Amino acid sequence: MSIYRWRYSLKNVDKSFYMGGASQIASDFKAGEFSFVGPGCIIYPMVEIGKYTMLAPQVKIIGGDHVYDKISVPMIFAGRAEQKKTIIGDDVWIGFG
Repeated sequence: MSIYRWRYSLKNVDKSFYMGGASQIASDFKAGEFSFVGPGCIIYPMVEIGKYTMLAPQVKIIGGDHVYDKISVPMIFAGRAEQKKTIIGDDVWIGFG
C-alpha cells in the first residue's frame, strides 16, 4: 500500500492505484485498476474514476457547487445544490489543471 493511500485513508482504490505526489483527496474517493492521480490535485467527496484513468497534476474535481438558476438572487446568497456523484469512466486522460 502506498504512503498516499494510507495518508488519505483511501480504502476504495484498487491496489494498483498510484499517486504521483501530495494532493487533497476525499477519503471516499474510488479509483479503478491502474488509475493515477498526479500531484496537486483536489478531489472532493463522491468522485469515482475508472480503470486506466489518469489525472495530470493540478486537476480539480469539485462536483456540485452553487445554485445558479435563481436569476433574481446574487450567487453568494443562492446556496449550494445537493452534492451528486461524479463518475469519470475507464481509460480517460484529464490534462494539467
